[in-house]
Amino acid sequence: MKQRHQQLLHLLARHEWIKGRELASCLGVSARTVRSDIEQINREMPHIIQADRQKGYHLVAFQQNRYADPEGILRAPQDSAERSANLLKQLLFNGEGVSIEAFCEQCFVSAKTFDIDRIRVQQQLEKYDGLELVTKNGALVLEGPEASKRKLYRELLKKELNEDFLNSSELMNVYPELDMEQLEAIIWARLKEYRYSIRKTLMPFLLLHLGLVLQRIRHGQTVQESVVEKLDLEVEATIVRSIFKEILGDKEIPEGEILSYAKLLKAYHNSSVIQSDIYFKGEKINLEELTNKIDGMLFKRMGISFVDQKEFKVRFQLHLQGLLERVQMNLSLPNHYVQTFKRQYPLVFDTAVSVSQYLMNELQCQITEEEIGFLALHIGAAYMQGATNAKLRAILIANTQYPLIAGSVERLKEQFQHRMECVAEESTFTTGVTEFYEADLLITFEQMEPPVAIPVVRLGLFFNTQDEIQLIKVMNQLETQKMSETIRTQIGQLMDEAFFYANVEATSREEILQQMGSHLEAAGIVTEDFLPSVMKRESLSSTDFDYSIAIPHPLHPSSKRSMISIAVLREPIQWNHFPVKLVILLALKEEDMEFMQLFLRWLGKQLDSPDKMMCLLEAKNVESFIQAIR
Repeated sequence: MKQRHQQLLHLLARHEWIKGRELASCLGVSARTVRSDIEQINREMPHIIQADRQKGYHLVAFQQNRYADPEGILRAPQDSAERSANLLKQLLFNGEGVSIEAFCEQCFVSAKTFDIDRIRVQQQLEKYDGLELVTKNGALVLEGPEASKRKLYRELLKKELNEDFLNSSELMNVYPELDMEQLEAIIWARLKEYRYSIRKTLMPFLLLHLGLVLQRIRHGQTVQESVVEKLDLEVEATIVRSIFKEILGDKEIPEGEILSYAKLLKAYHNSSVIQSDIYFKGEKINLEELTNKIDGMLFKRMGISFVDQKEFKVRFQLHLQGLLERVQMNLSLPNHYVQTFKRQYPLVFDTAVSVSQYLMNELQCQITEEEIGFLALHIGAAYMQGATNAKLRAILIANTQYPLIAGSVERLKEQFQHRMECVAEESTFTTGVTEFYEADLLITFEQMEPPVAIPVVRLGLFFNTQDEIQLIKVMNQLETQKMSETIRTQIGQLMDEAFFYANVEATSREEILQQMGSHLEAAGIVTEDFLPSVMKRESLSSTDFDYSIAIPHPLHPSSKRSMISIAVLREPIQWNHFPVKLVILLALKEEDMEFMQLFLRWLGKQLDSPDKMMCLLEAKNVESFIQAIR
């Protein structure tokens, strides 16, 4: 649907009747264009707009009061693909089915159009074992094994998040009125000044909560008192005061806000100090226990568990603490991003709705849609972090009633606990178990050929050295695949077509680095000190590798923003030890240096694979380069 059509519907939703010339004036078009637009809208959504020669135009759904929120019309799915995705989502979340009549009204479509959408959804379900659509009493129901439903949900969720949810720019959109890049720079500068460390992955959430504080101050809804149980917050409070002073100048900040944010900072620096209990409506609530219950509810419903991610538990417990404090104080702060978030990430948002409903039932309170949006941000980030950073997930098939096997299982777990998590242990294999737990590999002490699509490692009763070698080989392959997926996800955020050079001519290392570095400097990405630092690094120890690749970078990270520049040379040049055809120039900010370490580890694994390196050397643009990372 065109944006002008959406504006037209919005105007109609706000008035019972409105004349064509008034619509034309508001939209900046002719009356003839308005008539044409209304005809097109009525073709897409039959009879939604009624015309009258005297009164003008009228939105039928508005008069009949079918929609509590007129702006819901604008959020309705706009085409067959969006309707199909919306229908599939509703089927997953509603075990009793979806009313066909209600869905047609919600999407402004006819029963015939709905049938087309239903066929499209059924086609999507064909690759999921046993899932089918059944009509019962005017409702469409999704039937089939729970394992298949959970697999469908996880794949939809992964597609929805597009492996890019941890990008802090998404979280920055929550506060469009704030310069979040500047706030991030201020926080990092103060932390560096006080030599105070936090993980880079936690910065978006420090920003999220800082935005909340600034909103509270702006709306005069500040936390005046803060009870701190046996926590030494002197250093943290000093850092927070300096952050607030740089942002707000001499504006007086309530001590409660300073201590609240200082407590958050200390918990992110050292999770062992996190507050475990909070008093809510006179009753003591154990936040860790509440977090575990929420996680159990999510796993039961969707087959996804987050509590094994320590960082997520810390973040989520802290967020629950703040949420319950705001509920008790009856604070309702705007979350400008919530409507956009609902459209972009409907599955994540519905997951947060489930969590909020659980909390409201458990604690007998009300949670606003804005707060649900904040819950969704935490859940979505946790899912993506778990998808990229988790240990290998293994299903173990072993009959531990036999002492010999029990002893072997114990040695197996002890030896590989740092690399592998046994998400399920069964005495015998059952169909669907690997899909249910979304496992990476299946380990079995039975001599069997299980029909699964993941690697299977068969171990002997004694779990000897040969078994260890076999398991390590499979785990190395899986970890390399996961590392490649992580590299592909992150490197795309750090590359730009403007800094990818294919078929470049250069005669020396100095010449190509001058070309690449000067372009970065001209674009304002690096300072004039960048290139000399790169050359100094090369003089200390050159960065060329086998298979014609060099990865130059400065001695110390000093970029204004992170960028990876790529040059594929027409002819190799002698770098130092090796001839080089592919140059990967890393211009990274300090907080992105973890990526360089990950990238170098990944590269070390690729150097033994000439075919993979050839794919990198033959890349013609950013897209083909990322595709070559496998």
